[in-house]
Amino acid sequence: MSVNASFLPLLDNWGLQSLTLLNEDPRDTIEHFLMENNLTGYGPNVSDHIGEIDITAYMKRCDRSPSYHRDYTQIMGVRVTMVVLYCAVMFGAIVGNIMVVLTITRNAYMRTVTNYYIFNLAVSDLLVSVIVMPLKLLEYTSPCHWQVFGNDILCSLQYYLLPIFVFASDLTLVAISIERYYAIVHPLSAMKVHSKSRTCKIIATTWVIPIVITLPYLYCRSFPAVIGSELGTVARVICNDKFDEIDVALYGEASRGTGQFRRAYFLFLFFSMYVVPSVAISATCIRISVSLSKPVVIKRQVSRRREMASRHEENKRRVALMVIMIAITFILAWSPFYLTTVVSQLQEDSFLREGNFFFTMLLTHWFGFLNSCLNPFVYSAMSDKFRRNFKQIIFSCFACFSSKRVRRYQNFISGRLSNMFGSLRRRSSEMDTVATEFRLSRDKVVPEETELVVRNSRLLRQNHQTKQTSQFELHAFKEQQITLLESSQLTALT
Repeated sequence: MSVNASFLPLLDNWGLQSLTLLNEDPRDTIEHFLMENNLTGYGPNVSDHIGEIDITAYMKRCDRSPSYHRDYTQIMGVRVTMVVLYCAVMFGAIVGNIMVVLTITRNAYMRTVTNYYIFNLAVSDLLVSVIVMPLKLLEYTSPCHWQVFGNDILCSLQYYLLPIFVFASDLTLVAISIERYYAIVHPLSAMKVHSKSRTCKIIATTWVIPIVITLPYLYCRSFPAVIGSELGTVARVICNDKFDEIDVALYGEASRGTGQFRRAYFLFLFFSMYVVPSVAISATCIRISVSLSKPVVIKRQVSRRREMASRHEENKRRVALMVIMIAITFILAWSPFYLTTVVSQLQEDSFLREGNFFFTMLLTHWFGFLNSCLNPFVYSAMSDKFRRNFKQIIFSCFACFSSKRVRRYQNFISGRLSNMFGSLRRRSSEMDTVATEFRLSRDKVVPEETELVVRNSRLLRQNHQTKQTSQFELHAFKEQQITLLESSQLTALT
């Protein structure tokens, strides 16, 4: 069956432009819809019956006929592997960046100009791992019927926040590279250029610029994508921009579907937020490397001052090397995502339409997110101060956990001992009462005297038992405390 060509212009009203992202042919979509709704008899006059056709509701269905698109995520093993990789990176990024934040905030000597930038970078990475990574994983792996992104607001939020956090990290790396460049190559002017007050202003700028230039990403929508092949069938609710409507508003109805604004905007972001920062970072890192390759010359001074100057110079070199490693890691991690985005926009027939759209998106985003997890490891490997504070945080967490377990065990043992001694006291008192009653009945004591004797005997027995019990409990508690102290000392030594 073939669909009349006069029916195709109506696609603009249905928001089907996003279907071309996954190589879904609008003609096939209309064919499936007409066949499932017994509307094939309309033929060339189908547009006259548009009021009877609810294409929008059909396109939002997760059970509609799939379009052919071969994707590795149609294999269950691949989906499980990607979920495990994302969860591992999320856990490492969250734990590592929390330790970075705690290290800088809890120690006054760590609040240097360079560490201010590292703190900003850690906050950005933490936000990526807590907010963006789970949403991106759900977008490309959650079943369509979950309707995680059934609301366009969540799509807009995700599309808007991801570039903000990434661009803030990008600009922070530019700032930290320039700061290290001045500290190593031009040390005399470094104090004038980079004060702490100016550093705070630069950090604020690294957030303001991304917040402004990424505003178009708020204009997004969600739509179900149902694809199938010999590997299987998957249905996802994914997000996409509505930049085609911006084209219509700027250039008229004839520009719908041309992607002029999308292409121009993506190229602008590619050059302004990737190419230019990468060139600036590379240039400063090269100058820093050249300066570090030169031997350190320390003028004749008192031995103590000369030792302090040598140590200060060595610390500057370590920090500079750490910054270079962070910059290299960022560029390598996010290059696949940037290159995939710009190539797909420049190609007339994007390679993403041929296959593996979901797999490519998951993989390129994972490489970018991996940078948020690697940064704390770089800090620990190349900075003694960060490594020492990370160990202290880890040991304190284990100590806190161990102390809670010891307290729970101590309370448990104390409760068991008190219950045991209480039951022993009750049984002993009952036995004394029985024995006293037996002796009195044997001696034929009058009832009044019997009651008095029984009460006095019980009181004397209880006092005696209380003294013995308190002495025994005190001895047992002392032995228990000595045992716990020895075990904790052994644990600390191991």
